[in-house]
Amino acid sequence: MWWTPILEILSGLGAAAASSLWLPVAAWTLLALPLWVLLKRTDRLHPLAEYRLSQVLLAALPISIAAAGMVELLPESPAPPLLPDASVLVLPAVESTAAPAPEFSWRWNHAIGGLTVLALAVGVSELGRLAMNAVALGRVRDLVAPTTVPPLQEELDRLMDRLNVRRPVRVCATSNTAVPVTLGGRQPVILVPERLMEAPDAFRMTLRHELVHIRRWDDVAQFVERVVAAVFAVHPLVGRLRRRIDEARERACDAAVLDDGQTPAGDYARL
Repeated sequence: MWWTPILEILSGLGAAAASSLWLPVAAWTLLALPLWVLLKRTDRLHPLAEYRLSQVLLAALPISIAAAGMVELLPESPAPPLLPDASVLVLPAVESTAAPAPEFSWRWNHAIGGLTVLALAVGVSELGRLAMNAVALGRVRDLVAPTTVPPLQEELDRLMDRLNVRRPVRVCATSNTAVPVTLGGRQPVILVPERLMEAPDAFRMTLRHELVHIRRWDDVAQFVERVVAAVFAVHPLVGRLRRRIDEARERACDAAVLDDGQTPAGDYARL
């Protein structure tokens, strides 16, 4: 039948992916689910600790799959002989017929193969969407590049020295955004709403917040997290964990801004 080759491909893919992909994913899920629930319900952790623990938990998924793949690539050590060479017994050949593979195994391989194809299709689709978003952000960066205002850049440079930010950063005021946004990369660009130019204190607090993100390389971490979430988009826990990381990242940044003692908590809360 015409679908027989397709079924054979699915069966082979399922057999290969069962131990190298889905077994590590299942093990990660059993570990990550209770920890994710614990992180979601507890309020005793410092925001930065919650942020880092959530990142480690997400990173454990691709690392576990890579480790499983490396283990499978290791050469198998030959098994020692059961009897010495001199004691080898020669038995007469016994004619036997191979038993057919159990039907449930055949079906499971096809199911796992189909699930693998679905996961790959969803992952490729999400990676394509992520790539298009990256291209769009690159165009925004090119559009705002000429709009840097020298007084704003001077204020940014002073705060960068105070916060020990070593990456080159530019700041631009625009009417196209209602909230501050940082476009990450080799040279991050901070976009601030034009209304903040009329409120110097709010402008400085906004810059502090964004510079803390940049100092911690949160823009790079966020991109990597989105790539991982796109690759494993078929797993419902991965998306929830990624959103949890986004929330913890903002709380950790807020805590860092307030911990320096130079930002009034009341004014910062009204931003």
